[in-house]
Amino acid sequence: MTAEEVMDEIEKDAVFYFHSDGGVTISRGEALVQADFAKEILQKSKYIGINTVLETSFCGAYNEIQKVAPYVDTLFVDVKMFTSKLHKQWTGLDNQQILKNIRRFLIEYPNCEVRIRVPVVPGINMNLTELLTIACFVADLDRFVPLELLPYHRYGMHGYQALGLEYPLADTPAPSPKEMFALADQLARTVPHLPVTALTKTFIY
Repeated sequence: MTAEEVMDEIEKDAVFYFHSDGGVTISRGEALVQADFAKEILQKSKYIGINTVLETSFCGAYNEIQKVAPYVDTLFVDVKMFTSKLHKQWTGLDNQQILKNIRRFLIEYPNCEVRIRVPVVPGINMNLTELLTIACFVADLDRFVPLELLPYHRYGMHGYQALGLEYPLADTPAPSPKEMFALADQLARTVPHLPVTALTKTFIY
């Protein structure tokens, strides 16, 4: 689809967006891989008064982020792990550029609401040591940013199967709500004044 075709679909629901305070979200995969395409959709959406949201891992070059940044109202950034070695082991990439991008973005785009999200995966980053390191990083940023813990799920498994690929975490269970709440509560108690959300409950002390 072209950006114009996407906007044709968006504009059909524009009245709903205006009355519900909803908007357009660009997510799944990595939007910054197609930064010019994403920019066009976000820019056109902002032009007609629709709120915009971007979900990203922020692993791209900063100049790609700059293309879309002026047209984003709310930004969700995935921080999967803080330990660089662990991040490279599971994603194939170092995370230093991601952390630099977050710090720089917060300074240069103060009007954009930013939320840091951590997909919590048992056996990988579902431990208090790793999550606490991320929480401390977020709490130490130049401006207020809430932290959200997202439970691991297997929604991507069917996509792997469709491509004839083995899903590497097929036997990994999803964290229970009780486990997620406990982690969020522990992080919020350890890092004062940092709002930590797990599922639908927010903890802040």
